[in-house]
Amino acid sequence: MVMYAGTATNPDDIINRCPDDNCIDPDAGPVEQRVDKAMRRIAGTRDLQVQALPNVTFVHVVTDDDTENLAYTIIRNKALSNNSMLFNEGRRRILENDTLTVVNGYVGSYPNAFSRIPIDQIEAHIDAYLNIKDELDYYNFAKHHAIQRNSPNFWEDSDWHYRKFLHDQPIEAGLFDMYRFHRIAGKSDARFS
Repeated sequence: MVMYAGTATNPDDIINRCPDDNCIDPDAGPVEQRVDKAMRRIAGTRDLQVQALPNVTFVHVVTDDDTENLAYTIIRNKALSNNSMLFNEGRRRILENDTLTVVNGYVGSYPNAFSRIPIDQIEAHIDAYLNIKDELDYYNFAKHHAIQRNSPNFWEDSDWHYRKFLHDQPIEAGLFDMYRFHRIAGKSDARFS
């Protein structure tokens, strides 16, 4: 049995719960509205397509004005038949019911991946994201669109996310734990070469 929160959740979630493609946050500027619209295309992606994606991805959208850069979190929701115990999760998984949720801002303390997207490439980036079907597709996507752990700008991007989190959510903000950050190249180069 799968249960959903339904109408008890926030009805103003214009990214994940938009009944049509015309949901607009009236308090957002045109750049944020453009990004929200693009992100809405991946929100709710489900089925086996999401199996290759990280659990938590922090996205840094780079705009023409550095003070208006945006942060989003993409969360992979894992469906379970029940959550009555901590162990043997694999036996309770319902892979075809896994989904993606997109949040404007930060959710989670353990990012698995960072992605940095110039605003003029947001739609192309989302198109590439939607074309990920398996681990090889994600590997190829990440090599071009993700911040690698061995990238020279890894800590610069990590620090940007921390400062943005502290600025936007000062009460909830804290340091991110990089222990679960994916080593995309290290894990995958040998496997897919």
